[in-house]
Amino acid sequence: MNPIDDQANLSPQQGTCSSPYINPQYSNLNDLDDIDDDDDGDDDCLDSIDDIQHILQTFGNNDASTLTIDYFDSRRYEIMFEIMNVEKQFEQLKTILYDESVSLIDQKLLSIQNEEAPEYKEELKKLYDDMELRLEIAKQRRHIELESLENSYQAELLSLKQTLENDKFLVYHQMNEDIQRKIDELETLKSKTQVCSNILQEMFPHNQQKLISPNKKRFDSPESSKENKKQRKINYFNGSVKTMDKDNLAIFYQLSDIDIIEDWAVIQSSLNESDHYNGIDDANNDDDDDDDDNVDDTSQMNIHSFKQEQFDYDENRV
Repeated sequence: MNPIDDQANLSPQQGTCSSPYINPQYSNLNDLDDIDDDDDGDDDCLDSIDDIQHILQTFGNNDASTLTIDYFDSRRYEIMFEIMNVEKQFEQLKTILYDESVSLIDQKLLSIQNEEAPEYKEELKKLYDDMELRLEIAKQRRHIELESLENSYQAELLSLKQTLENDKFLVYHQMNEDIQRKIDELETLKSKTQVCSNILQEMFPHNQQKLISPNKKRFDSPESSKENKKQRKINYFNGSVKTMDKDNLAIFYQLSDIDIIEDWAVIQSSLNESDHYNGIDDANNDDDDDDDDNVDDTSQMNIHSFKQEQFDYDENRV
């Protein structure tokens, strides 16, 4: 073999582990001495690393003439095998580190679940403080809203009470005015009725008999009607004051003074006619009860004729 080729083969090549130079990929092999001696895998790794360092030192101290290609091939395979072992051990170490990391994370999660982790306690304290603050704000808002609702309720209740009092006051005054107006009207009607009653008394001063309304006469029994006739005859001869029922005579409307004067003229004409009939009745005072019935019927006819004339006159005037 050419010595130059042998020297070229003996020269250090990139990626090989010859001479004291070490591949940069494995420059940190010396740092592996810091691994724990208690671990069996770590002990094997250290032994293999020591062997590799011894081989490299031996290779650097031997002469190139004593080495052959077979020796280099065998050493290369040994070194590759050792490197594979180191890689496997490194993978195992990575797995161990991963398991340790997972166990640490599980422990931290367990401490967080048990509320024992310091960082969890700090965050939990912040959350509790925030919750207390929000609860206090919610209580204050609730108190303010309740006061607002209470004020609104009291205001609405006061408004309704005032409205009720005002309505009662208005209704009272309205009813009072209506009743007072009706009382005044009744007083006026009463005074006018009294005037008309006095006028009728002046119209029939000699006839003191008691006048019976048609409704009352219709419901009287025969015995009571005979007693009434006898009483009228006694009153007529004794000259007693004439009494009047509420439902006899006519209905007098609210008339002015001029209307009353006009009506008085009609009454005078009727009075003259009634005097003529009364003269005829005075001549027959000693007749029997049938004659008295005829006199009563005549008086009733006169009153009814007066009522009819008054009613016709009022209709014409209206």
